[in-house]
Amino acid sequence: MKAEKFPVTITEKGVSAVIRESTKLKGGKKHKYFIVEYIPLGKRKQVWRSNLAEAKAVASEACIKIANGDQASLEFKDTDRLAFTRGAEFLAPSGIPIDIACRDVADSLAILGGRVSIIEACRDWAKRNEVVLPKISVADAVTKVQQRAVSDRKSKARQHELDVLLNKFAENFRCEAHTITPSLISGYLTCLALSERSKRNHQDAIKHLNRWLVLHG
Repeated sequence: MKAEKFPVTITEKGVSAVIRESTKLKGGKKHKYFIVEYIPLGKRKQVWRSNLAEAKAVASEACIKIANGDQASLEFKDTDRLAFTRGAEFLAPSGIPIDIACRDVADSLAILGGRVSIIEACRDWAKRNEVVLPKISVADAVTKVQQRAVSDRKSKARQHELDVLLNKFAENFRCEAHTITPSLISGYLTCLALSERSKRNHQDAIKHLNRWLVLHG
């Protein structure tokens, strides 16, 4: 087998890394090592390996990452790589990318301001919201409100108003009632481009529907 001639140059995607041979004194004996040199982010970096095949693998990976613009990951220490791998494993069931999870944790810590841990805050929220509320679609809720208006003998004008305004509301919100937020209702009213009086009528009908939903859990 032909002896390897050093330095060895490894090139991938137009980017090169150099492998040099060296020796270190360890335990009174000389040991052969291979130094991989490459330049991520404009700074020379050296990685030591005791095996030439491993050194070539490191050089090839570094060249590919530099060519792909992923130089930052080459600055990872072994402990950083382990932390990243473990973090990705923890997040795998949630499907949340690790950078998004880190951002959410940072935002949560800023909101809590050191007064309580994220886990404690989550436990408190879960405890206060452990009651499972019944779910109903907007259309079904509107139908029940309209039927109640008839059984309560509301005026024909009021019944007509609830029929027209709430039917239009149900048409636009084909979802479960608990998913509707104040901002969605505000946007809905804005898109209708109503006069102030008509807007008040719509708001009154929606508030009537909301009161019914609250009273029925």
